[in-house]
Amino acid sequence: MKLSNRELEESDLEGLTKEVLHTSDRTAAIVLTAWVERELEQWIVTVLPRNDPKTIKKLQGRDGALSSFYGKIHLGFALGVYDEVTRDNLDIIRGVRNEFAHAAQPISFETDEISSEVAKLKSVPRGDSSCPEVAALSEPRRRFTSACAALVVRSRLEPVREALELFRDIHDVIYPATEEFKTLPTPEIEDRFKRAITALQRLVGGKSQVTPNP
Repeated sequence: MKLSNRELEESDLEGLTKEVLHTSDRTAAIVLTAWVERELEQWIVTVLPRNDPKTIKKLQGRDGALSSFYGKIHLGFALGVYDEVTRDNLDIIRGVRNEFAHAAQPISFETDEISSEVAKLKSVPRGDSSCPEVAALSEPRRRFTSACAALVVRSRLEPVREALELFRDIHDVIYPATEEFKTLPTPEIEDRFKRAITALQRLVGGKSQVTPNP
């Protein structure tokens, strides 16, 4: 298994944070982007109708949809996982990473070409200036770091939010139906169960062929 495909453990995060805050601009850009790319892939996988290990391995292989950061960014957008602003921010992060990875000359986040790209990032939260390590970073590096961190947090929270909404939908469909079975006509009861099953299928990412039979 490639290390780049390994899922991050909670125990990895402390070391990753220290590396990002106490290293060169070049290393920080590459490590932060690798983090974002890994979390983005996991976010996309959660919404794929077919996300079994064999299928995902094929998608991660040569020329697969998940084989490059560019492919992941645009696949996620095409699937409706996020909007244009997030897509564009991801593309900017990818571009900055590429400059740091491939430029032979010494560069930093304060290099004009880099800082101008970082300035294009939208909806970036302010970094925690109360943290000495963060406050010591240059403004472009702090902005880039905040943008990456925000994307990681969103990628982890969004599936949870969607799951909670689905649970609410299921409850709203099934619970009232059980109270009203005696007064509702059969077609309406069946329709409620169909909607509940659809919500459950979205939640688990499957395509069960269950047919309601009240």
